[in-house]
Amino acid sequence: MNQKLIQVLEYEKQVYKVFSEFKSIGGYDVFVTPELREEPHWNLVYPKGVQDFKALENAEIQDYFKAKKVVGHLGVLGEVNRPVKECCVYYSCQSNQVGDLAAGIEVGDFDSINEFSENVATVFGYNNQTKEYFQKQMQRINSEFKCRFFSFIKEGQICGTASFFEVAEGVQFLFNFGILPELCGQGLAEPCLQALLGLNCGEILSYSESQAMWKLFPKVGFKALGTMSLIEF
Repeated sequence: MNQKLIQVLEYEKQVYKVFSEFKSIGGYDVFVTPELREEPHWNLVYPKGVQDFKALENAEIQDYFKAKKVVGHLGVLGEVNRPVKECCVYYSCQSNQVGDLAAGIEVGDFDSINEFSENVATVFGYNNQTKEYFQKQMQRINSEFKCRFFSFIKEGQICGTASFFEVAEGVQFLFNFGILPELCGQGLAEPCLQALLGLNCGEILSYSESQAMWKLFPKVGFKALGTMSLIEF
């Protein structure tokens, strides 16, 4: 069993217990964001640490997702021999590893969570309902965790977003990293990540379902910890 990955998932659940609705059903940790379907990761049954598919047959869990009007997903560690909705790779990196490699990118802090949320919604294409929910939940997370809401600035223009939530002393969980759509394809993601690593803030954890990020994270110093496959109920 990958104990480091299990610990990272526990850290992640700390955040989602604030961001999402949480319920324990049959020993499983179940998270939903009612009537928001954009993110499978937001409507998820977390793994217990082994390849356990029993939750898929749990009628109470099935009924819970149906009552919330969302499509549920079961997280299973590692690759699985069945259809997968999404595969998330988890990463870790120590900050302050790259020195001056991020030339030309300035890391700033958004003036407000509202401004941050507006930009994140643009980055990820959230509809108005999801944007409003996201903004409200960022306010909640900011009251529960030590947070930073970053803007990446190049030549005076905001080009991307990211957030840090401190899940343990010296441990930051990186969420909401992305580049504004009109600036994608210009090679900005790598220097933006490098700029984050230059903040010297301890260990940085993250995950991604994007194959492009699977290539980029190791390139700037992140090490893969393992995968979680998401299977649709």
